Parts: sequence; structure tokens; C-alpha cells
Amino acid sequence: MPLIQVLSDKKRAVYQKVPTFNAKERKYFLELPASLKLKVHAFPNTSNKVGFRLMFGYFLATKKFYPPEEFHPKDIRYLCNQYGLMPFGFDLDSYKSSTYSRHRQIILEHFAFQAYQPKIHRHLIRDAIEEQIYSWEAPNLIVQFILDWLEWRRIERPTYYNLQLILTQSIRNRNRVVKQKFGKLLKSDHKQALEQLIVKEVGGGREEYVLSTLHKLSPSDSPTQIRANIAKLETIQHIFEQINPLIEQLSLNDNAIRHFGELVQNTESSHIIRKESIDRHFY
Repeated sequence: MPLIQVLSDKKRAVYQKVPTFNAKERKYFLELPASLKLKVHAFPNTSNKVGFRLMFGYFLATKKFYPPEEFHPKDIRYLCNQYGLMPFGFDLDSYKSSTYSRHRQIILEHFAFQAYQPKIHRHLIRDAIEEQIYSWEAPNLIVQFILDWLEWRRIERPTYYNLQLILTQSIRNRNRVVKQKFGKLLKSDHKQALEQLIVKEVGGGREEYVLSTLHKLSPSDSPTQIRANIAKLETIQHIFEQINPLIEQLSLNDNAIRHFGELVQNTESSHIIRKESIDRHFY
């Protein structure tokens, strides 16, 4: 199942990558509280000490954990320097996965956070975002709501893939529910009104669907173009009056109408018209 892109490429990269600290941030985030300093001091080697401090700092900054191979070289160099070592003092091979898991648990307990568990938390998040999903809010806004909700519940942030999966399933389930309701409410007069959009008209020496001609108005102030624009607006008004009761019954808000408007505007009319009857009328 293809997943919906819920963040822009730039924001997705920021979410997935280890945070980049400046000198002031590095000093703040990589400094351990007194309650952990003695524990870390007793670790058997420098790689464990550096690895723990990096995990701690990154979690403090983002409420996420990152694989050791993604640790930032500047942060490694900064901590190794504090221990009087060259950057290669942090040996990735000696920082074992079992050690990483143990450190992760210590950090979660320190911050009183739960580990994110898909089987448990995915359903809780889907319930929490139901209002936003049915308000047709933009996916990136819903992502921010999820992250705020997780922090309030003191749960670590999931991977980008898990965010994608939650939103893809929630959005597609909403679309399925709304389309089923639409199919039950759709009457013959609604169909007749909507069928007006897929009639072909000949103008300017070419044949176009009415739906295509309504995408935009002419900016010209010539009498002919003004009359053509008025005719388009009257067509839209006529169809709207006939299907508005259906829109109200579906409880579609402005966000939903904008969503479908942009979808239609960015899709070739012929692609919409080739859909099965219920899908064609729905879009």
C-alpha cells in the first residue's frame, strides 16, 4: 500500500536526521544532570560513555532515539575531547546493540517516558486524531498534533514510517466512510446536476468537458469574456444549489471542500470521468 507523504521533503529530513547543534546547544544538550553523571562515570569504556551522552542529548532535544551510525561527528569529537581522546575514541563496533538498548531504557526512565510501541500506541493515536481527520486538516498539521499529544502523554516519538502509516490508514478509512455515506445519500437529482459537469462543449475550435472549462475564469475585460465568465458562475451556482443539501448531510467543512477542489483542479478531467459512477460523482 503506497503511503501518503505527510511532511514535505525538507521537514521529513529534519524529522529523520540527528539534530544539528551549534556550539551553545551542544554544550547544553550533551551535559548530563548530576543524577546520571555518577552512573555514566562507572561505565566500562569511553565508547559507552560517549554513546550514552549522545543518546541522552538527542532525546532531550527531539524526544527520539537515533541509530549510533547516525551520531554526528562534531558531537562525537566534542565529547571525546572532554575525555582527552581523539574522535576515534568512540568505537562504533564496540558500542553493542545490547548496550544501546540498555542505555535507551535508562534514558526513558530518567525522563519518565514510555517507549513507542506500535501495537499499543497506533490505535490510541488514531482515536486521538479522529476529530482532526474528519475536519480534513492538512497532514502536516495533524503530524504536529500527534507529536504534541505524544509528548503530553510522555511517549517517545515514532519513526517517520510509523507516522505515515497512522495517517495513511486514518485518511483512507475516513475517505471510505465518507464515500459510503455519499453513495447512500446520492439521489437522481444530485446525479443529474453533477452529470452536467461531464458534458462536452465546443468552443474556440476545440472540444472540452464543462468541468475543465470551470477551472478558471478569463481575466479579460472584453464583453464576450465577461459574459462567458458570468455563464460559468451561473452554472456553478445552479449545480451548487442542487447538491448543497448533500454536502450538508455529509458534514463536509471548508477544509474538505478545498481538498476536493484542489484534487479536481490538479487532475485531468478525463481521468475523473473514466472512474466508476460512484467515484466519478464523489470527486
